[in-house]
Amino acid sequence: MKILKKHNTLLRYTFDPLYLEKYAEIVTSQHTSSYWQTGTENSYILRYEIFFQVKSPSSSAYFVNYQSNFELQCIIENVEMDAREVLHFKEMVNLSTQLFLMQNTQDCYSLLDFKPMIFSKEELKDQQYIARELNREVNNIKRIMGTLTLEEMSEEERTFVVRKNNQS
Repeated sequence: MKILKKHNTLLRYTFDPLYLEKYAEIVTSQHTSSYWQTGTENSYILRYEIFFQVKSPSSSAYFVNYQSNFELQCIIENVEMDAREVLHFKEMVNLSTQLFLMQNTQDCYSLLDFKPMIFSKEELKDQQYIARELNREVNNIKRIMGTLTLEEMSEEERTFVVRKNNQS
């Protein structure tokens, strides 16, 4: 993979240190968003976002509200190897988020229950999970490059392609 550009941007962060004085309960919500786009000069752009909120279940008051965006512009050279590198970048972004939350939520981090996504084999015992995530990333890269075969597509994608071809 030839990296043209990469950066991680904090889009939103709020922390209310007085939250626990006002509210007794917290609800945690955490998810990620990952997608590829076509860039310029045979490059591709990965956008990977992390959303993490801790709030009151009975109001719209946030204890913590966090959102970051990682962007990687690259030229794919070897899909399999580059997919592994992409997973490494995603893992680093997750660990960076964890460190940021630890450092910026004072003594409350233990209440947050932030779970960074770990993809490295040394850190994770679930090899099926790693294989599934790697396969997903390989397919995402092939999809944006236009080289994903019918056999590699999900059942939903195959159904869509077959319907589209039958309509033509």
